[in-house]
Amino acid sequence: MSRNHSRQPNSAAHEDMEKAKRILIIDDDTLTRGLLRMLFEADGFQCEEAEDGTAALDRLDRGTFDLVITDHQMPGVTGLELLQRLTLKSPTASPPIIFLTGNLSCTLKEDAYRSGASAVLAKPYNLHELRTISYSLLDPRPPR
Repeated sequence: MSRNHSRQPNSAAHEDMEKAKRILIIDDDTLTRGLLRMLFEADGFQCEEAEDGTAALDRLDRGTFDLVITDHQMPGVTGLELLQRLTLKSPTASPPIIFLTGNLSCTLKEDAYRSGASAVLAKPYNLHELRTISYSLLDPRPPR
């Protein structure tokens, strides 16, 4: 007597996964990416990571995301350059972008907003604030 160990996915869980918002997390710091991924996946989001702007552009070319969270200071393509490239490529179709930086100045903040950032946060940032801003940009139910 053999048992069939394969299971059909639960249709409700499968529908929830398809509805899950997708977030791209871009930072050259592995620990930061992992922390943000854990935070958002615990809330039911699907997350992908990119270690720099070049890898992020590749992932954005291959798929769509509902939110992008990017660091500014990274090797190669910086967060600001990423914003500028996305705006040039598709000014109205790019997802909301949260811009993070450890060296926030008035000029950089203005440049980030002018280049398409939806929000700008200085490092070290408050995780609750980042989460609240993310939810407001994604527009699901507010965090508890």
